[in-house]
Amino acid sequence: IPAVARVVSAELTTFSNALPSSEPSFNATLFIWSIYSLGILLKVWRLIAGFLAIRRIHSQGKVVEIEGVQVLQSALVQQPFSFFKFIFWPQGAGFNIDEQRMVLAHELAHLEGRHSWDIILLEMIKVVFWFNPLVYWYSKLIKLNHEFLADAAVIKNGIKQRYGHFLVRQSTR
Repeated sequence: IPAVARVVSAELTTFSNALPSSEPSFNATLFIWSIYSLGILLKVWRLIAGFLAIRRIHSQGKVVEIEGVQVLQSALVQQPFSFFKFIFWPQGAGFNIDEQRMVLAHELAHLEGRHSWDIILLEMIKVVFWFNPLVYWYSKLIKLNHEFLADAAVIKNGIKQRYGHFLVRQSTR
């Protein structure tokens, strides 16, 4: 009988080990991947929202010629900017002719430098590495470098002092 008791006891132990535990288990890997995926979804949503906003501006704007350059003018634009082959210009910007030329030269430098491609690449990198602060730092530095390059293109035309004064006035508005 003691041998039978040992066999029954062993089978009961095996059976009780096979039953699921009533204690909840925390899966850290699943939690981390869930947070990462949520971050990616939010960054993709933000990127798509940005494209849709530009598309809306493009569809509601009208193309005008300013200083021989085709510009998309819209009431939805706050400040002039360029995106791929378009320069977006605010309606009633309030620039005088000299300022208008400087801003156009600046935005044309962005177009010629194909800076939109860099920005798109940076945004794609931010989608994947949204959690890394260095990505945001590098992104800021690259955008700042784009501005320096565009400013250098304007200054190359020999209007350094006037452009400097214009930038100071714009920064204090």
